[in-house]
Amino acid sequence: MKLNNLLILALLISFLFVGCERVKKVIEKKEIPKITVQEDLNAEKMASDLWRKIQGEKYWVNWKMWPGKEALYTGGREPHGALLTTYINEPALKTFIDKREQMQPGAIIIKENYMPDKTLVSITVMHKIEGFNPKVNDWFWAKFEPDGTITTAEKYGQTLILAGKVATCIECHSEQSANDYIFTSHLREGVSEAVKVEMEIPDIEKMAHELWNKMQSENYHVNWKMWPGKEACYEGKEPHGAFLTTYVNTAAHEVIMQKKEKMPPGAIIIKENYMPDKNIASITVMHKIEGFAPDAFDWFWVKFAPNGKVMTEEKDGKTITLAGKVAGCIECHGKQTSNDYIFTSPLKLEHMY
Repeated sequence: MKLNNLLILALLISFLFVGCERVKKVIEKKEIPKITVQEDLNAEKMASDLWRKIQGEKYWVNWKMWPGKEALYTGGREPHGALLTTYINEPALKTFIDKREQMQPGAIIIKENYMPDKTLVSITVMHKIEGFNPKVNDWFWAKFEPDGTITTAEKYGQTLILAGKVATCIECHSEQSANDYIFTSHLREGVSEAVKVEMEIPDIEKMAHELWNKMQSENYHVNWKMWPGKEACYEGKEPHGAFLTTYVNTAAHEVIMQKKEKMPPGAIIIKENYMPDKNIASITVMHKIEGFAPDAFDWFWVKFAPNGKVMTEEKDGKTITLAGKVAGCIECHGKQTSNDYIFTSPLKLEHMY
């Protein structure tokens, strides 16, 4: 009898132990990882600091796009946009140059997410911070609204800040853990020779923005002279404005006054283009940069909107930035090669104020 009781007791203890283990496993499986309030606050501050950093660096002007990817490339999938533009900073770019398997600390990847109609809907960022989260190669994740507000999501009855150790980002990108959690392209392939050549080409849009900043800082419409012999709002013709006002910097002005044949490196000619009602429509600029385009007398061309944005045009299904070696400008002004690509007036002709 005692033996039977002992056997029953042993079986009961075993059942309870196994049952507890099963319950424990079920609980562990369903348990939701929680982020503490302090971690949330830290992530929010870090994301805000990150936003200020990328805005301060004007990433869309000064950073490179992902090698081999153009603006608004297709292939985006949920939760990203239908169209994507991806920028990377110098530490991230160096990964490609060196053919490394992982991004180095400090690397930042910015993905602009667009709807099919090219409306920007969000900006997602990966920032590698040494020691931040070793389990996922130290990536800090953040999703911003276009105005810089940190995106939130409702889940598990809580409002989650999409910054820091974002569970959904980690879960999805874990499929690419062998590629440093990155989907865009394989890091170990490095950069093709064609892309390397492309990367060595001057950053035209950056050059255009620097030129605009120079013009504004020098307050050209106050401190520069108008083209000798031309007044404000003289008559123009297509593709320029109905009325034109042309300014020149000192380097260009001296050539005109001394009746030389060509403008020197550093010469800048600014043409303000006005509509018939004398509202300004655009600002076109010629800047001579030594070695930039020897086949076209080294002129750098750019067309700005009145607010300083570099203008674009659609051609053959592509969006063309109107800066640098602009084919339309070169083709038209090429008719004036004997006058240094300039239509305004012959350089060798004497000018009077």
